Amino acid sequence: MYEGYESLPESSRTFIEAVYQPPDFSVLYEKICEDEMQNKDILLEFQEDYPDVLNGDNLVDILKAAKAKKEKNKRQ
Repeated sequence: MYEGYESLPESSRTFIEAVYQPPDFSVLYEKICEDEMQNKDILLEFQEDYPDVLNGDNLVDILKAAKAKKEKNKRQ
């Protein structure tokens, strides 16, 4: 479906990797909540800038591109 592990969304990879670590569910829960809030903010901002573009087919790609752009801007 995703054509390999690297094609999975970052939040999914984080979740899968955390499953194989000794469980600290409170930390995992906090991380997932933070990721979800960040995703929500990114998608709301994108929807404001580009109405009627966001859909279920491009959601993962939009999140990936927006996070990469934010990370690049942090480094500069």
